[in-house]
Amino acid sequence: MVGYNVLALVIQFLNALKWWAAL
Repeated sequence: MVGYNVLALVIQFLNALKWWAAL
């Protein structure tokens, strides 16, 4: 389950980077 949580955090982080890039 820990690995899955880390994966979710990475996905959220990548999405945040895409939002910053859009700005």
